[in-house]
This record gives sequence, C-alpha cells and structure tokens, in this order.
Amino acid sequence: MKTYLHAPQCPQNELEEILSARNDIRHALRSSRNSRGCLENLFGMLRPFFPVSFLLITEPRDIEEQRRLHVYPQVGGRDILSGTYEREYLRAAAAVSHGPMVRIGNQDDHAITIALLRNSLPRRRFSILFFRNTFADGKFAVFGIVAQGEGRFQEIHCARMFALVDLFSEYWKSGRGGKKTAARRHDPGYLELENLPGMQKTLHMLWMAGRQDFPVLLLGETGTGKEVAANIVHRCSARHGGAFVKMNCGNIPENLVDSELFGHEKGAFTGADAMHRGRFERADRGVLLLDELGELPLTAQARLLRVLQEGVIERVGGTTEIPVDVRIIAATHRNLRQMVRDGYFRQDLLYRLNLFPIHIPALRDRPEDIPLLLDFFLRRQCEKQGIGNMPEISADNLRKLCAYPWPGNIRELQNAVARAVILWSGRFMPSFEICAGEAPLPGAAAAHETAHDDLSLESVMRAHIAGVLEMTGGRVTGRGGAAELLKLNPSTLRAKMRKLGLGKERRPA
Repeated sequence: MKTYLHAPQCPQNELEEILSARNDIRHALRSSRNSRGCLENLFGMLRPFFPVSFLLITEPRDIEEQRRLHVYPQVGGRDILSGTYEREYLRAAAAVSHGPMVRIGNQDDHAITIALLRNSLPRRRFSILFFRNTFADGKFAVFGIVAQGEGRFQEIHCARMFALVDLFSEYWKSGRGGKKTAARRHDPGYLELENLPGMQKTLHMLWMAGRQDFPVLLLGETGTGKEVAANIVHRCSARHGGAFVKMNCGNIPENLVDSELFGHEKGAFTGADAMHRGRFERADRGVLLLDELGELPLTAQARLLRVLQEGVIERVGGTTEIPVDVRIIAATHRNLRQMVRDGYFRQDLLYRLNLFPIHIPALRDRPEDIPLLLDFFLRRQCEKQGIGNMPEISADNLRKLCAYPWPGNIRELQNAVARAVILWSGRFMPSFEICAGEAPLPGAAAAHETAHDDLSLESVMRAHIAGVLEMTGGRVTGRGGAAELLKLNPSTLRAKMRKLGLGKERRPA
C-alpha cells in the first residue's frame, strides 16, 4: 500500500479537467442530504476522472468500536458495511496522522477499510483509492473509490483526489455526513496508558508501531507490562479484527515447541492422535505474540527465522508447505545481544525481529505513575471482592510506596494491593496499609515457629492453612475465602482440614 501526505507531482494539464469540475462536485456535496445521497450524486460525476466500480464514505464519528461504511452501488446486497474499529486503532490514527492522507492499495493490504471490503468481496480482486481526514477534535472520516482488478490507480488519480480533499472536509464539517453519536464507554477494567504521564513517549511508540505491519520487539524487565503493550500494538493495527494468539516460550517443553508453533499431523509422534494446528496457523492474517522469546531453543529459532523469511510453515510429520500471513510481536526481559555473543540466540533472527524495538520502562523510572496505578488496582480489587467502600491510602503510606524501587514492577505493585485489600477486608489489619517488599501473611510467624519444632510437611501445612483460615475468619468459599487464596478446590481444602484436625469452617451468613 502506498501512502501520500501530499499530492504527487503531475503535469498541470492532467489536472485541469477535475479542477474545472470542482464547482459541480461542491454543489453535489452541498445538495446531499445524507451519505447515500452524496455517493449517488458523485458516482456519475467522478467516472471521467477515476476507474469506478463503487464509492464508499464514512461519517465523522467520535472514538467508538463500531463503524459504518456506506457504499454505492450496493455491495453484496447491502449499502452499509459494518465492522469493528478498536479504540486504540482510532487513537493511533489520530496520534500519528494530522490532516488529509491519501492511500492506494488492493484487497491484500492491511487497512480497516480494505478489511471491511474484503469480508464482503471474498473472491474478488479490487483496487482502492481512499482519502482519510483527521479532524482537530479527534474525529476522522474516509471517502474512497473502488475499482475491480488490481493496479487500477496511479499517481495521477492520487493527485486528482488531493484536488478534492478540501471539498470533502467542508462536507463533513457541515454535518451533512451524518448524525453525531456518543462515544461508547470503554472497559472500566482496562487501564488506559494515556493516563500515565510516565508512559507517554512509550505509548506514542506503540501507536506508531501498531499502524505499520512489521515485527515489533518489546524489551523490559519482568512485570513492566509487556503483554499490555503487545495488546495495544494489536488493537491499533489493521489486523485487530484477526486472531491475536499468544505463546509463552518459557512455559513449553523443548520437545513440544515445534508442535505448538507449527502444528503436527496425525501420527507424527506417539500421542499425536489427531491433526493439530499450531499457533502460526491459528494466527493467520492476525498477530502472534511470542512472550519470553529469549527462552526459545536454538532449533526452534532456526525454524522461526524461515517462517519470517518465506512466510510458510510445515507441520511436524508433514511435507506440505502452508502459507501463513502473520505479524510477530516478540517480548523478552533478557539481553538478546548478550545472548547472541554467548551463542544462545541467533544473530540473523535478532536482525529480523529488531526492526522496531520498544523499551518498556521499569516502574522505578516513572514514580509519577505509582499513585494512578495504586488507585486503579485498588478499585479493581475492591470490585472483585464486592467491597463497596474503598479504603483510602494514607499520605505517609503513599510516600513510602512512591519511594520504594519496586523490583517486581507493576506485577509486584498489583500483588501488594491485592494482599492489602484481602487482609483489610478480613479485619486482620486495624487500618488499611499497603506494604511494599516482603510482607508476611498471618500465620507465617506461627509456621516459622512450628518449623523449628517439627519440620514435617504435615505440620508446616497445618500451620499455613490455619493462618489463612484465621485471615479469612474461617471462611473457605466465596471471594477472598481460604480456598481462593490457597488456589485449592473447596472440597479438597475441607478434606485437608479434616485430615489435619483443623476446626470447622465458618459458613457465610
């Protein structure tokens, strides 16, 4: 796909005819009552200047998830095509583009407008020339011309489109392009990074990366939020309507990595009772997140490199090459350059993935974000436990939390908040306080004392379960109950309590 921010240079005589037709086109736009009327008026007028099979236009909207694409003549029996626009996609579009932009593409390119058409014209080849305008208030709108067949639009058509952009901007700003609609509320459980002052530069980099289609390498310490960053890149990319498949390279045994990535055929090895589609096949026309990339074995790295170079895979036990169209987002906390020097990571693979590296800063490097993160996780934990009156963090406690270096980053902070809410809701703490660093659970001291007297597993287990039951007031089930904290099935916990001679549970009132 070619993108133009300015009109390409073309001989003036090739533009004279459309320039002379501007007044007629402006009148057609001004006389249109709605989007369909606009396209009907323009269809015949634009055919002398562009190859036209049908026209499309969107209404300028605030940020929302659902988008309506008006087409004329009808496509697949419909004059409106609907599709999902992720919130991040629209924000990224507004952040990285200002004013008009014209693009030339075809059915295989990655853009939301093209994806909507491709879904409605699955077996047709087409070319598209479209103009998008981003307005100062964050709204944006699109007008496009679609022609059957590939390669139908040239730079002269792009220059002619630029000759009309001010007319469409005037039309959209007049309000004739459609009624205003309120923005949809976003998921309240999702932390928007644009609210964090310490993440502004990083967020802009993520938006920029999302708007492209090359591999992205996310670097940063454990717990900094690399998976959240990967989700942002996916949501503001043209592939956001496709699959987003995740794989943690450190959680899969080395002998199963190939099967997980590339799939296997029936009978490929003992236990392969059926054909299995790997992560690459499941992510076709979407995004594959390879988390903890530094843990990937060298043998799998070589096969991953081949997929990146050739765009094909072979299932384990198979001989057929399967084409895949997958964007890779890789994340790691390791120093890959040092791993290359030590012989644990392929240099050629690093070159392939290191096209657009983005560093996710550690929490200690952005202490201004800590109060906002504390408030977010505190609200979410209270909602999870059904607590209506959210406790307040004292000024002294907040000062200590902002001064703490948080070696475990956001994950450590989130766990500290969850632990404090659980203890406070169980009335084990006289006042609410979030403890940074090591914070022993109730019963830990008793377990430590018991360990000196009796080192048997049964005694230590009895002391630990007793401490957790004390913390929950004897409750086994429900939110914040002992079974949830111990990550045990309630029936399993009750059986252990009987075996260890612990008291009966307290039933919820």
